[in-house]
Amino acid sequence: MKTIVFGTTGLIGGTIAGRLRDKGSAVISISRDRSSAESKVPGLADYQGLKLEKEYLSALIDGSDSVINFSGASVFSRHRDYDAEVRGSRVDVTRAIANAIAECSRKPAVFINASATGYYGKTSASQELTEESPPGKDYWGNLVEEWEAAARPAQENGVRTVLVRTSVVLSPEGGALSQLMPVFKVHLGGYIKPGDQNFAWIHMEDEIGLVEHAMGNSSVSGPINAASPGYVTSAKFSRALGDAMGRKSGLGIPEFILKARFGKAYELLAAGGKIVPKKALDTGYQFQFTDISTAMKDIIGKVN
Repeated sequence: MKTIVFGTTGLIGGTIAGRLRDKGSAVISISRDRSSAESKVPGLADYQGLKLEKEYLSALIDGSDSVINFSGASVFSRHRDYDAEVRGSRVDVTRAIANAIAECSRKPAVFINASATGYYGKTSASQELTEESPPGKDYWGNLVEEWEAAARPAQENGVRTVLVRTSVVLSPEGGALSQLMPVFKVHLGGYIKPGDQNFAWIHMEDEIGLVEHAMGNSSVSGPINAASPGYVTSAKFSRALGDAMGRKSGLGIPEFILKARFGKAYELLAAGGKIVPKKALDTGYQFQFTDISTAMKDIIGKVN
């Protein structure tokens, strides 16, 4: 099987590429930084630089079995052109890939594109959100709606397209935990006030599992929520992380402090809402981690 993976220098894209390599797929990495991709995920079939020209991308993609795109600048970036960096690395890259796929004479069977549960915006603590729920009308809701729309040319040209709406990924190698763990380490960790808002999360093993599920299951298309069915409150998430690290976690942190530390990304941590992975469950995916305490102990155990 020949798989094209965009974004292999990132946390999720790199993990996916390595997992598929280990299972015998011929994985071609396409990244802005070829040398970093080769260093991070050695042993892939090929490494190519990222250029957004349609002819260039079509030539690389043509004849592949699947295309996976998890490109995107970190939402925790403090770049002065934050909006342009975050939006461009998602919307523009996705649109270029989808347009290139549409031009291929031998199109891939499936296009799996990153998305985010930020699609739903900031919602009430009691509201259940499935793939059928409408987008939020805030910054993240508008951005993710545009991001997903950029993938349409592939779908409109007969390629099964899956939009993986990822929540907060728990990984020993980075992501949100790399931002939170230093704070907890010095006993300053805590929950986002008021603490009763829901917090959507997913273990990296289930993130990768869902991507593989989507690749092999022809009934999966459109958006799919990559969030554990064991959603928790902010207070419970904080307590599970603190317990796993052996640190206090009872502080109530006002949103303005999070905004000062994380910029616009704080809204993703404080969004609330019960993200339900309805499509994953309906199509037979079995989550490995549904209990936050078990997931945190597994992750922190790999870090220490």
